[in-house]
Amino acid sequence: MLNEFLEKHYKESMSEEQGIKLAVRCLLEVVEHGAKNIDIGILSKGKKLRKMSEEKVTELAELIQKQEKDGDDDGARSWGA
Repeated sequence: MLNEFLEKHYKESMSEEQGIKLAVRCLLEVVEHGAKNIDIGILSKGKKLRKMSEEKVTELAELIQKQEKDGDDDGARSWGA
């Protein structure tokens, strides 16, 4: 299920922000109780692992859910990683 979701929505030209948003969208499909059960770690080439704050994960999850409700789930709006 998650592989299919990622294959359908992943684009090689995605920015880091878009990739994080896609990962959260994917996790929201399977995680109960939304963002409070999601931890996001971001690993970039040449950089240390950074953990996204709980507030940022919640903010992003709420934005994704609003966009999906509004029919705008293409990831066009920024959320400020």
